[in-house]
Amino acid sequence: MKPDTRNIILENTTLIPELFGSQDLNLKLIEKKFNVRITTRENHIKIKGDPEDVEIVESLFMQMEKLHEANLPVENGDVKFAIRLISEDSQADLKAIFSERIAVSPKKGYITPKGPAQHQFIQSIRQVDIVLSIGPAGTGKTYLAVAMALEGLLQKKFKKIVLVRPAVEAGEKLGYLPGDIAEKINPYLMPLYDALSDMMEASDVRHLMDEGTIEIVPLAYMRGRTL
Repeated sequence: MKPDTRNIILENTTLIPELFGSQDLNLKLIEKKFNVRITTRENHIKIKGDPEDVEIVESLFMQMEKLHEANLPVENGDVKFAIRLISEDSQADLKAIFSERIAVSPKKGYITPKGPAQHQFIQSIRQVDIVLSIGPAGTGKTYLAVAMALEGLLQKKFKKIVLVRPAVEAGEKLGYLPGDIAEKINPYLMPLYDALSDMMEASDVRHLMDEGTIEIVPLAYMRGRTL
């Protein structure tokens, strides 16, 4: 197949440091992922390779520039994530995915959906009151739900968030645990604590929980409560 060459001019030069990466590491990653050759001079980019690969890389650059134009912050890690998305699905709409990022705290910055399923999950939470999500462990169900609740709290959409999780053992009997009721149920609720700790400073989590703004409750203790 005859190689193709495309020339791109980035209108917004402030995007270049994040897009190219330190010592052009992002450009080298793009070259490796899509088997193309990229040369740059200031805001001019030349892409050479198989026509299909060149077209995908051109789309990647143009979509990244549109993110910047839409005032969606683009950081170095976002570029690597975008490269992975486009390499897995050349038709991926980066603007649609990045527009669903969750702003949780200065510590975490933005949480970006890692694929179409997480993107749809976040969209559903924004659009309707009750969302049921089914999937294997480790796919982000709890993490994203906590992030969305925290975003709403910080944006003053809610006065309080109650995180509820069933106290279910994972196949093994833990037996009788020592301590008061809180200490007995804490092991079952650790995924919620882990998610909060990853998104906020520990002191902020403790403060919000002490004043009752964030409450973590086993499902069995929700019967009869009015919120």
